[in-house]
Amino acid sequence: MTTKPTLKSLSNLLGLHPSLISRVLRGASDARVSDEKRQLIIDTARQVGYRPDRMGRSLKFRSSKIVAVLTPDITNPFHSLLFRGAESAARLAGYQVILCHVDDAVANGLELMESVTQGLVDGVLVACAWTPDPRLKALKTAGLPYVLINRPSGDAGDVQFVPDDVETGRLAAQALVERGHRRIVALFSDLRIGNMKGRRDSFAQFLREQDPRCALTVFDGITQKSELRRLCAQLMSGAADRPSAIFVPHSQQAATVLEEALRHRVRVPDDLSVLGYGGDVDSAISAVCVPAEAMGAHAMKALIGLIEHGAAPTGETYRPILNDGVTLSRYRD
Repeated sequence: MTTKPTLKSLSNLLGLHPSLISRVLRGASDARVSDEKRQLIIDTARQVGYRPDRMGRSLKFRSSKIVAVLTPDITNPFHSLLFRGAESAARLAGYQVILCHVDDAVANGLELMESVTQGLVDGVLVACAWTPDPRLKALKTAGLPYVLINRPSGDAGDVQFVPDDVETGRLAAQALVERGHRRIVALFSDLRIGNMKGRRDSFAQFLREQDPRCALTVFDGITQKSELRRLCAQLMSGAADRPSAIFVPHSQQAATVLEEALRHRVRVPDDLSVLGYGGDVDSAISAVCVPAEAMGAHAMKALIGLIEHGAAPTGETYRPILNDGVTLSRYRD
């Protein structure tokens, strides 16, 4: 059986003290060694396949240098951008990131919330919060540092990096009214998600204010793709009462609406305009956009500051912009 390389075996091989080798491999600033010897240590460790014992380090220094990101949907492109920004910021600070999937459809997710409090991570980015969210109690009880990202919790005591959902609704309403749309459908997912309720209420309010003639139909709680497909089939089945525009403030659901339009031979944007939501301002889908990758990076930096210094960081609210894309046009009667 091959013996796992250790600091002691590296010390015997190099003739150097284990603590010096450890400081060099951790990139510690107090490792006083020549550049030549530093490179020799790094090269030797790589050649023998040395890996630091993270669990042992965690017990000794009460720090694992690992953070967790809790996401509700690992397949969602918006959350991929959030994670990319968060992971990039974590790596620059010397932290590793583990990604945990907390599905909104699974009751509570309390088990996973509790599992991340068992000492394996130093802090958590929560991208899956509800408003309010009883699942956060496990993190608070454990005293584990956490920061909310994208989704608000409704608790003013939580540090939150979130989009401006009121402005999202206003911007979407303005975009559709200015293009002459009057028969509008809006599709919203799980209303336990604070973003959904904020966008829904804001969109309806500003639509009424900007043009009282608009006929708005709202569908709430659309969480399953099969459910969304059936609803699209219903909306697109007849040209006479088909809406002229659909607002879908959810990055993945807008793509499903486009698929269904293609399936039912409804031309977008000639017969139907589709306005979505996302983090990619260059997407072909017309959308209200926020800087998802920057949001992830800023939230991670705040979390690491909370972990290392204990100082309560301030959150941030991100103002959206409109990406015209190609799926939104003026209404043609």
